[in-house]
Amino acid sequence: MNKKEKLLLTQIINLCGDFSDIFLNQIKNISLDLNSINIKKYLYKVVKRVLFLKFLQQKISPKFRFPLVSEKYFSKNAVLNNENYHKNIFNRLLFDVLPVKTELRVKEVQTAHFALTPQISEEFFFKDEIDLALEKHDLYLVDDFFLEIFTIFEPFSFSIDEFLGDKNIITPHILGVLLEYISENADKKGSGSFYTPPDMALFMLQESYPLLKNMKTPKIVEPSVGGGAFLIPLIYFLKKEGYLNSYSEIKNFVCSNLTLIDIDSEAIYIAKMRLTLSLINYQEIIDHEHNRGVEPLLKFTFFYEKNVFDFKDELEFKCFFKDKFDFIIGNPPYIGEKGNKEIFQKAKSGYFKKYYQSKMDFYYFFFFYGLNILNDDGVISFITTNYYLTATSAKTLREMMFSNMVVEKMFDFQEVRVFKMAIGQHNLISILRKSHNPDYLATLVRYEQSGSKPNIKVATSIKNNQKKTKKRYKIEKNIYEIKQKELYVGDDYYIFFEKNIEDSIINKMSLFPKLSNFAHVNQGIVSGYDKAFIFDSEKIDFKNKESDIFIEKFYKNSDIFKYIVNEETTKRVLYIDKDINFEKYSEIGEYLLKFEKILKDRIKRYDETYPWYKIHRPRDRKIFQELKIVAPQRSAENRFAISKSDFFGSADIYYINLKKNAPFSIYYLLALLNSEPYYNWLYNRGKRKGKILELYSTPLLQVPIYIPTENEDNIISKITLEIIRKQNSLLKNISIDRDKVLKEIDSLQNTLNKIVLGLILK
Repeated sequence: MNKKEKLLLTQIINLCGDFSDIFLNQIKNISLDLNSINIKKYLYKVVKRVLFLKFLQQKISPKFRFPLVSEKYFSKNAVLNNENYHKNIFNRLLFDVLPVKTELRVKEVQTAHFALTPQISEEFFFKDEIDLALEKHDLYLVDDFFLEIFTIFEPFSFSIDEFLGDKNIITPHILGVLLEYISENADKKGSGSFYTPPDMALFMLQESYPLLKNMKTPKIVEPSVGGGAFLIPLIYFLKKEGYLNSYSEIKNFVCSNLTLIDIDSEAIYIAKMRLTLSLINYQEIIDHEHNRGVEPLLKFTFFYEKNVFDFKDELEFKCFFKDKFDFIIGNPPYIGEKGNKEIFQKAKSGYFKKYYQSKMDFYYFFFFYGLNILNDDGVISFITTNYYLTATSAKTLREMMFSNMVVEKMFDFQEVRVFKMAIGQHNLISILRKSHNPDYLATLVRYEQSGSKPNIKVATSIKNNQKKTKKRYKIEKNIYEIKQKELYVGDDYYIFFEKNIEDSIINKMSLFPKLSNFAHVNQGIVSGYDKAFIFDSEKIDFKNKESDIFIEKFYKNSDIFKYIVNEETTKRVLYIDKDINFEKYSEIGEYLLKFEKILKDRIKRYDETYPWYKIHRPRDRKIFQELKIVAPQRSAENRFAISKSDFFGSADIYYINLKKNAPFSIYYLLALLNSEPYYNWLYNRGKRKGKILELYSTPLLQVPIYIPTENEDNIISKITLEIIRKQNSLLKNISIDRDKVLKEIDSLQNTLNKIVLGLILK
């Protein structure tokens, strides 16, 4: 969305907000089941209709320059010159002109200016429930609403052609953006849907469509059509590349080869609008011919409003999808299972339940869906997040890909923001073919970026293994190829997107035994309701000292530094891990009673049976009390620290406790985890979100550990203890030369890095 589009949409949103209150006041004495939300949705729909007519008006005949919609009936002056514009003119245009043959129109619209508008489509120009309810009571929007719209339009230029390449001109593309913009303002971001920019849609088509064996007449399905984000670029791409030439070829292709599905009726409505405008744009207006040379569009029978996972069994699925497809393209919604169990329920309980994996993202189902409806050699082209490459919850998906698909291409955009409204999201294009060939070469492309966010168009325009550098940013494109059988790593089929994955250091490390053999890794405290169990000692002070057995110092991940922890904290945790007598501990009882209802609801939510006042799933206190290594769940660096005393920490802290049989000291392990070679392992073979390491149980337990000799352990532990001593002196603000100490620590760390690397390559 460019600045012009954002300005226009902001004004439209504000207009609908202002007039929804006015309209509600109009109908307050009428028995209509309409609230402010429904009214606002209706106003947005009217705006979409106005925009449609505005774009249609831009199509003019080459000879006489007559528009398809006359300004006499569609302009600011038209509103001023026609009282009750909504009823007498606007609705006439929509319902008595656009869908009706000129010779069959009612008498009221048989005028020369109405005749300029040909029959366009029978598809969606009909009155919905609200139109009919308002009409029944002779209620319509006031003329000021339309005057305001046309006033808003005045500074802008419009075109029916979506691919002019001029950011100063508003095109039907804005209808798709409007769908997301309205959703965002209605707090619907939980739907996980983000509108795909046209540049990205075209890029995906350019990279995937030529891979089809049958490029002339492939059967294509878009399972989440949205507002037509791929549909319109597809038609433009096929015309531009010469796959389709005449309007007749375009129309036949659209009607015969496409299946377009979405669960959202408004998304389909906008897609139909944009498709209609696109097809009109490809026609030539001939004033003297019947219907001005425009071929009316019949019903779009290839659109389906449906949840593509709402199938009880295979029979029901195959009854709906009678034929298979050659090409699937889309941007499926990114929804986690947490907080969205209802959305997952149909997929989990029906035909797709065999693909369900706990904590998966909903978009994984779309890959399985693709597998089931693709012909052999068919192609999937999806843009999603890149987390499925290494996510524990995506093992089933990766295993399916390994067995049934070949990766043609993957484009990992990392920090390059594809969707402006999806801050912090890391996106990936996956282009897969339904085939199996372990020796087939996959092309992997990764974008490395530093500086402020460039336009996605910049990234996709970079040629092979090149970079673009501007004052505000640098972005580099790296490409390499790898065989399918080498792409997937280990029993979990991880996909690691790095050129240096075959580097001898990482390959050698992969041969070492895993940390899981020598240590336990546990998450910090998950209280179930922090407000009840975590507090500041300066604000709450229990007088009865016997209560102290349940009160522990509480730490956050920001208390963890490299090698050491900050032991000073005013935070406390009420760590109730056993039954207690509230008569004996009355202060605690009185305090927790304030939260009783919420804590009982917590037990129901987690389907547990423990007493309501207990902390959620308490850990063994030894985890927090014994000698251990602690790490933040997410960190830009490998940041591990030793903790000798009690360290009760939050859920975003992970605890590493050595098993009794561990063949090395905890200080040796601390040095490994904080070393440069192990950072490279965690970055390339561990879990990441963008460039941020994820240091939780699964990736930590998979870390390979070189087993040292006693002498090697002693040498490394001695250096580690010296770093700890110097770090503590800095933390305690002892009067020392800080710069000097920092240089000494860097020198010791460099020594450790060299020793660890030497052990790995030994």
